[in-house]
Amino acid sequence: MIGKSFLTYAGIISFLFTSLSQAELLKTKDIIPESKEDIMSQYLNRSDTVVLVCVYESRYTPVNNELGRLWHRAVQTRVIQSLRGNLAFSDRLVIKKVEEKFPEYGLLKKDGVLGYISSQENGEFWYVFIDSEKLKKNEDGSYEIALDTMWLNPLPMRLKNEVDSLNRLIRVEPAKIMEEADSAKYHSQKK
Repeated sequence: MIGKSFLTYAGIISFLFTSLSQAELLKTKDIIPESKEDIMSQYLNRSDTVVLVCVYESRYTPVNNELGRLWHRAVQTRVIQSLRGNLAFSDRLVIKKVEEKFPEYGLLKKDGVLGYISSQENGEFWYVFIDSEKLKKNEDGSYEIALDTMWLNPLPMRLKNEVDSLNRLIRVEPAKIMEEADSAKYHSQKK
């Protein structure tokens, strides 16, 4: 089920970026300090890996501290497009964050001896800005990153104004076939 919806979302990406690739990029002198563009440029300057991911599940485990109960949230994602860095299409990236609130719904599940609450996500797209020195590769081939509480990292694609700010700084091209074998080429049959 995840595979079909993942490929559907990946197909939508080409449509989303077609109009964005024509915009003129901002020059450094045109960026207003403390604007969304300024924040995005700082993220881009500090991140050697930038990916667009599709979110499909969040896993919550409780953590008690002196301020009360917090939740470790492990967001399960797949890489849709790697804009910078070495993560590839369909790599699994687990994004770890600390949350103050509990999910609205979920199922209690077990992974070995550890229990967690699994909450299915709606397939939202996020841009993620990563310092690869903090990126960990797990034994199962997935990648893991613990993000701090920076505003707009990850950047959900539903935040149109913020995504527009990012698109003033980088040009994102849709996926396309660069070369094909003769046996794979599309041949129209004229009648």
